Amino acid sequence: MQQLEDEDELAYVTEQAVKDGGPDSSIGLPTSDGRPAWMRTLHNSATTWLQLLPQSLQTLKRTVENIKDPLYRYFEREVNFGSKLLQEVIHDLNEVVAICQ
Repeated sequence: MQQLEDEDELAYVTEQAVKDGGPDSSIGLPTSDGRPAWMRTLHNSATTWLQLLPQSLQTLKRTVENIKDPLYRYFEREVNFGSKLLQEVIHDLNEVVAICQ
């Protein structure tokens, strides 16, 4: 993390100095897209997380017999909560990716 902060501090160096091959050209300055290193890293991480996460969770099906079981009701409530949480996480990660692009 310290390295990313250091690279962000060096963002004030002009692109011309990098093109001229000055002493700062090989120290990991931001690429020509103008984003700091931490933003590129965050974009890569969020994209990877989106690829690894399932798009949805299959919820449990209620039946007359199942609803009588307190353990089933507990698991159904937890799975439904997890499904909603997953959708919120996916939504937030998509927003992070959109901001970092």
